[in-house]
Amino acid sequence: MALARLFRKASPDLPLEELPLDSWTDELAQPGWIWIDLERPERSDLQPFIDHWGWDRITVEDVFDYTPSARYADHGDYVFVAWHVLGPPAVRVDTAEVDAYLGTNYLVTIRQAPITSLDDLIEEFKTSPPATEGGPDRMLARVADDSTDRFTPLLDALEERTEALEDEALLGDPRVIGEVQALRRDATRLRRIVAPQREVMLALSREESTPLIDRRARLRFAHVYDQLFRMVESLDGARLLLAAVLETYRSAVAEATNRVMKVLTVFSAIVLPLTLVAGIYGMNFDYMPELRWPVGYFLALGVMAVTAIGLWTWFVRKGFVGGPRLQDLPKAVGLGLWHVAALPVRGLGAVVKTLGNAEGRRGALDDASGQRSDGQHQQQGAQTAQNE
Repeated sequence: MALARLFRKASPDLPLEELPLDSWTDELAQPGWIWIDLERPERSDLQPFIDHWGWDRITVEDVFDYTPSARYADHGDYVFVAWHVLGPPAVRVDTAEVDAYLGTNYLVTIRQAPITSLDDLIEEFKTSPPATEGGPDRMLARVADDSTDRFTPLLDALEERTEALEDEALLGDPRVIGEVQALRRDATRLRRIVAPQREVMLALSREESTPLIDRRARLRFAHVYDQLFRMVESLDGARLLLAAVLETYRSAVAEATNRVMKVLTVFSAIVLPLTLVAGIYGMNFDYMPELRWPVGYFLALGVMAVTAIGLWTWFVRKGFVGGPRLQDLPKAVGLGLWHVAALPVRGLGAVVKTLGNAEGRRGALDDASGQRSDGQHQQQGAQTAQNE
C-alpha cells in the first residue's frame, strides 16, 4: 500500500486531526467521525475494514477492477460510490478512479493513483475548520465537487486550442490532422468517463436517497451534477467543432491543390502548341522553304509568343486562371509603369476635352448673342413702322 492515513473530526469547530492508522477502531468509539484515505491498497489491506463493516463482495471487486463507468450502490448502513478524477500529469489526458465507502460515522476513500486535488483538500481541511463542517457525507460531497472542478481548466484549454486549430486549418497546416485526431480521442474518452458520473451525482442529490446524506450534502451533489451536465455539453460541442476543423483543413488543402493543378494545366495547354511549332521546324526535311528564310527563326519565335499570349488572354477571359484585366492593369503588381506611361495620354485627353468644352461654351455664347441682336433689330423695325 503506497499511502494510508487516518483523520478524525472530533467537533465542527476543530480541524481534521491526523492519527496513526492502527488506532482507527479506537477512534470509532470517540465522538465525531473518521476519514481513512488509502492509495493503491492490496486486498489484504482492506480485509480488516471489510470484516468490521461488512462491505459487500461485489463492491470490493469494483475497487480492484478498473472500469471507466461511475457506480453508486446503497446498502442501507453504508453507501458505495466510485467516480473518476484527473490523474497525474501526462502527455495525454488520463484519469484515476476513486472509490468511497460512506457510513454513519466514517468515510473511506480508496484511490488507485496519486491525486493532487485530494491531497490539497486534505491540507486545507487540516487547517480550516469551517471547510469541514458537517459529517462524512459533506466531506464526500466536497471531495466530489473539488475533483470535478479540476476538469474546468482542461475544457477551457481544449476550447482555446480548437479555436487556434481553426486558423491553422484555413492555412492548410498538415499538423492539424494529428492534433485534431488526438483531441477528438481525448474528448471522447473524457465524455465516456464524465457522462456516467452525472447519474451517480443525480442519485446522491435526490431527497429519496439514503438517509446517510443530509440536505446540504445533497445540494452540493446537485451542484456537481450541474457541472458535469455542462461538461458533457461542452465535450459534445468540442467533438463537433473538431470535426468541422478537420473538414475545413481538407477543404483548404483541396482548394490549394486545385489551384496548383489549374495553373499546371494552363501552362501545359500553352506549351503544347509551342511544342507543335518547334516539332514541325525540327523535322529534317530538305524541302521546307521556311528553313531558308533569313527571318524564319524570328518568325517562328514570334508565332510562339503570339500563340502563348493569345492562349493566356483567352484563359483569363474565361476565368480558368486569375490574372489582371485591362481595367485592373494599374492595380496589378509590377504594372505601375503602364499607369505612368498612360499619364501623358490621359493628360492630352483631358486637354482636348477641356478645349472642346470651352469651344462649346463659346459657340453657345455666340448663339445667344446672335439671338439678342436679331431681337433688337426686330424691335427697332417695329418701332420705326409705328412712328411712320
